[in-house]
Amino acid sequence: MTIIKRILKQKTSLAILMVCITLGVLSLNQVLANSDSLIELRNQLASQTQVPVVLPTKNPQQAASISFAEADTYMVRFTASANCVGQEGCTRGTMVGRALETAYEWKGGTSVALSNGITADYFAFDPTEPYTNAHLIWTEGDYRYELGMSGATAEEMLEVANSAYE
Repeated sequence: MTIIKRILKQKTSLAILMVCITLGVLSLNQVLANSDSLIELRNQLASQTQVPVVLPTKNPQQAASISFAEADTYMVRFTASANCVGQEGCTRGTMVGRALETAYEWKGGTSVALSNGITADYFAFDPTEPYTNAHLIWTEGDYRYELGMSGATAEEMLEVANSAYE
C-alpha cells in the first residue's frame, strides 16, 4: 500500500485518497486495514519483544498477525484473510526478526541490495516442496530479519522488504 503511505506522508488531502477509493484503485477496507492494523501490529510487537520491529507496509496478502513474540525473536504471518490465521495452508509469507545469537546460519543465497544500502541474501522458492517460501535475509546490527513469501521473485521480495524502510 505504498500509495496510501505516500499520500499520508505528503499530507495530501483526504480528497485524493477518496478519489482512489472511488476509482477502485483502493478499497476502503484496504485503506483502513493497512493503516490501523499495521500500526496496531507494530505497537503490539514492540511491547512484546526487544528486537527492533521491521514490518513491511506492503503486505502481499490481505491480513497479518503475530505468530509469536519473545524477548529475542518475533514472527508475523501474512495470510489470505484474517480467518485463516494459524492454518499452514493459508499462510503465504512470514516476517521474522531475531537476535543474531539465536539466528540460523543461511548459506548459498544470491546477494541483493535493499533500498537503504543493506545487503540481503535471496533464496529462491522451491516449487517441488509444499509450503516452502522464497526468503530474503539481512542483518542490521545485532539482529537478523527474514522475509519469507510463497513463490516470490527476488524483485517482489525486495519491493515488500523495502516498504519497511519507506
